Amino acid sequence: MSKLSNSHPASRHPVMAPDGQHGGTPTSDAEALEAAWPLLLEMAAPLYIAAPDGRIIYANAAFKAQLAATLLDDGDRLPRALVRRIVRSDTTVRQTERLSGNTPEQTRTFEGLHRTVPDPDGGVRALIGTFTEVTRTREAIAEVRALRSRFEEILSTVSDWVWEVDGNWTFTASSTRDQGVLGFDPGKVIGWKFFDLGRVTANPKVPKQRPLTAHRRAPFENVLYVIAPDSDDERLFEISGIPKFDEENGRFAGFRGSARDVTQEVAADRRARNYRGELESALSKLRDKNSELNEALERVQAADKAKNQFLAMVGHELRTPLNAVIGFSEMMDQELFGPLGDERYDAYVDDVLTSSKHLLGVINDIIDVVKLELDELRLNPDGIDVPRLLDTCAAFVREKAAREGIDLEVTTPDDLPELVADPQKVRQMLVNLLTNAVKFTESGGRITLGAQQDGGEIAIWVADTGVGIAQDQQQEVLKPFKQVDGSLARSAEGLGIGLPLTAQLAQAHGGRLVLDSTPNEGTTVTIHLPLVPPESDT
Repeated sequence: MSKLSNSHPASRHPVMAPDGQHGGTPTSDAEALEAAWPLLLEMAAPLYIAAPDGRIIYANAAFKAQLAATLLDDGDRLPRALVRRIVRSDTTVRQTERLSGNTPEQTRTFEGLHRTVPDPDGGVRALIGTFTEVTRTREAIAEVRALRSRFEEILSTVSDWVWEVDGNWTFTASSTRDQGVLGFDPGKVIGWKFFDLGRVTANPKVPKQRPLTAHRRAPFENVLYVIAPDSDDERLFEISGIPKFDEENGRFAGFRGSARDVTQEVAADRRARNYRGELESALSKLRDKNSELNEALERVQAADKAKNQFLAMVGHELRTPLNAVIGFSEMMDQELFGPLGDERYDAYVDDVLTSSKHLLGVINDIIDVVKLELDELRLNPDGIDVPRLLDTCAAFVREKAAREGIDLEVTTPDDLPELVADPQKVRQMLVNLLTNAVKFTESGGRITLGAQQDGGEIAIWVADTGVGIAQDQQQEVLKPFKQVDGSLARSAEGLGIGLPLTAQLAQAHGGRLVLDSTPNEGTTVTIHLPLVPPESDT
């Protein structure tokens, strides 16, 4: 490799003595510089001087030992891409060089600074470059980043959001374990004013809480902070912070803090309040239905054995859901587990609503039976899409069937004509039949709900693989308030009105109910309804 001459433009200028006078003759100074210059270049960090085409003119020992083998090609030239960047640039060009070792620990990193040496005509006389090893610096930066990442991971286990503001309450740092916590990129928080990004409000769980204002300099905790209020993306946080002060002058420098996302807790509380409203509405309707029931019972004159059994069964059937309504309602009223944000209240409210709706359904069935006996039931016929109706009815019991380990199948042909009947009453009939089928079918069994056209009628059936009914008892189960097992200790719940009520509703439509059952093999109940109901006052 050729070397640049040891002469340097600085050698043509004399060295100044400390008193401002020339420290010697120009010739002796030039000779001193001429002698020192090669030594200085060899003592320096890796450097090179190259021709405009990238050919190395001079390289010191550090460059030869550390970078030449990696950076230069076989002709001792700089890479063409680097030469083009240097020649085209009016400023210093920075480029990082990595020297791979046998192990990751042996890999070294250098930052190179390159620029042109202009000639008097504005052209390029030469290229020069120096290198500084930054291996340890980059390792230190990587360690700092890893430490910060580890710190943020630790914080994410105890908080949903970590933040920092300066003395003007402007966000300077923001970190979350999940972008979905804030609803947008946490980095976009930087630069926002704390009181502009969200709204601060009092936390009902913290009595006598001091309001948080921009003049606050003391720690605070569990303040409610709402981001994107009154929108679909609203986020609600319990936010806490501690102040920070300048160590040199003691001036207030902002706050550091964390926040816990309580959006779901607040939503659960709102749902509980809505459920309470629905419960009150259901109870109001229940009172109205009870009033109707009382009026109907006043017209019942016969007090035979069947009615006595009915009263006993009503007491048994209504007591369980009423106990749930009363017990869970009292727990909610007394807030035994704390404010209504507790998740257990959701389960209690669901049980209360389920029990109330079940009780309301039982009473509705009773009222329908009474109306049928008194010939006061009125039908409201309308066109019915039978396949869609069957899917709707199956949905009412599908979850319970799945819990019991029962397979539920719906099968209908594609060309079924429209059925004209009372949609609500037809749905009531099918749900009664499906509910019975689930009751009396053991785990691993199967229930089929199907329909087909039979002349001028639509035949809809529910078939199960349940316990079945003996031949001598099949007529009994079609009578109101009669069951195969009449004791209060029976395994299946119910008042014994589902099947007879379905038969009477089918007759009210001008149709009929057919029961086919074999003990220990299963039961098929078929409802035959005319496509168009006969003209009547109903």
